[in-house]
Amino acid sequence: MNWAELFSTPQAVVAQCIGFVAMGVALFIYTFRDRRRILLAKMLADLLWVAHYGLLGAWSGSLINAVNTAREGVFYHKEHRAWARSIVWPILFLVLNAGCTALSWQGWLSLLPMLGSSLNVLGLWCSNPTRLRLVSLPAQTLWEVYSIAVGAIPSIIVNAISITSILIALIREWVERRTGKETT
Repeated sequence: MNWAELFSTPQAVVAQCIGFVAMGVALFIYTFRDRRRILLAKMLADLLWVAHYGLLGAWSGSLINAVNTAREGVFYHKEHRAWARSIVWPILFLVLNAGCTALSWQGWLSLLPMLGSSLNVLGLWCSNPTRLRLVSLPAQTLWEVYSIAVGAIPSIIVNAISITSILIALIREWVERRTGKETT
């Protein structure tokens, strides 16, 4: 990726602007304590990432984010709707990730969003926000490497912040548990 070209055309400027809006939404995803709020914020951010990566010509990232948007829509209903608790859903999203990767193959880099998204399928299927954060940590790292490779500036920034946010949330939970145990 020639980084000098990242703002050289109107399409590139629009792509980066959409990415910065997605980044604004994504900054708060992992700070929510409630699983459903995490999913709603992630759904909105992923919808914006579809456009961002698509305008950059990073088709694997764009298609995988389209699957992610649908995934969060289903997983949002998991705790309240029987149809959304079927094990078929995570399996379907893993298969769709593989299919989108095959359709948009641009070399080994295409594997990174697929693997990151596949980890997120597992994490988001969990009802426990701590497990979700633990699985999201390596997933965000894979997306970070992909974003650097395709020149997705807002995604680079937000992935670094998300990784930090996940770590802070995990440390906060660990301290709260530890403090709670010491006082009993």
